[in-house]
Amino acid sequence: MSDFLLLEPSFSSVTSVCAEHNEIYQIFCRTHDKLLCHNCLANHDGYKGIVPLTEITKTVKSSSNFHETQHGLTDIQENITKIQDGFLLSLKSIKEEELILLSEIDTTRKKIDDHLDKLEHDLRKKVLEEAAKPRAAIEVLLQKLDDRKSEITNHLHQMKYLETHASNFQTYLSLRHLSSAVDSAESFVNSMAKDESLEIDTLSLNFDQKIKIIVSNIQQFGIVQVQKKTYSVPLIRQKDKQAQLVGLGRPLIKSINDIKLRLFKTIDTTCRAIRGCEILPNGNMLFSNYTLTGRVLVFDSNGKRLFDDQMKTDRPCLDITGMGDNSKVAITCGFVHGIEIVDISKSKLKLQKRIPTKKRLL
Repeated sequence: MSDFLLLEPSFSSVTSVCAEHNEIYQIFCRTHDKLLCHNCLANHDGYKGIVPLTEITKTVKSSSNFHETQHGLTDIQENITKIQDGFLLSLKSIKEEELILLSEIDTTRKKIDDHLDKLEHDLRKKVLEEAAKPRAAIEVLLQKLDDRKSEITNHLHQMKYLETHASNFQTYLSLRHLSSAVDSAESFVNSMAKDESLEIDTLSLNFDQKIKIIVSNIQQFGIVQVQKKTYSVPLIRQKDKQAQLVGLGRPLIKSINDIKLRLFKTIDTTCRAIRGCEILPNGNMLFSNYTLTGRVLVFDSNGKRLFDDQMKTDRPCLDITGMGDNSKVAITCGFVHGIEIVDISKSKLKLQKRIPTKKRLL
């Protein structure tokens, strides 16, 4: 039952009933390559090639058509499998390439990060070094100002003491000393604030122009490209098929009894005992003459003898065959232990060499 169900798709795609007359097909017209019912014969009177369908179908399962179709389907199935294998291999390759590309991105990013980290570290170190210099100088100046300020504070205390407790003479003598201290302190203050302004250090930072270019001009880390490459898939093909399926617009396979021979060309070799022949790739024809004064004859594709002076072997020439190109042939001669290689590339045939054999070739 399960096997029958497997056949259902094949049955559903074809019909055994004539659509025009609703009759079962019983006849096949070879002339029109068409299935017919009895009512269809009215349109096919006078045509040859009408045969009962049973005559055609009785050997259909053993026909070369059936086997070639089966082989064709098998080949297509194998071809599809090969193509699938190719795409599966491509999927695997894409996954591997994806991991490699992501790894390369990580590696490149790490190199950039490491390099930028080093540049950042060096720049931060430079900022600390440059900031330390004016800081130290300012701290020294502040210490000097504190010292001066302490001196001025002491001098102000002295002035208060002189005002309240010292005599005029003591005040006069001390004032001379204090006036000198005031001049020194004022000179110090003026040196700190020239033209009533302080000269102080400030820090600034100018980034390298290339860093600015990276930030402003580089808009992408990289470019991912998909490139096509050829993957070889040697497909299996049934060449030179002449057998076709019946009813699908394909010629019906004929029996060997139906094959008719047609005379294509007659070549007058002027010889009575031709035993072998060969057609070379260039269309030239070779013939071997089995007579005691055996000869090798060469004709072109039109049947014209090429060499007037044919090669005489002085022994019966049995068979002949071409060798690779159009320049050499091998012949066997009666009652001789060997094969002879003949050069036919020149205007005169020439025996090139003889290959001995253990047994005599008849």
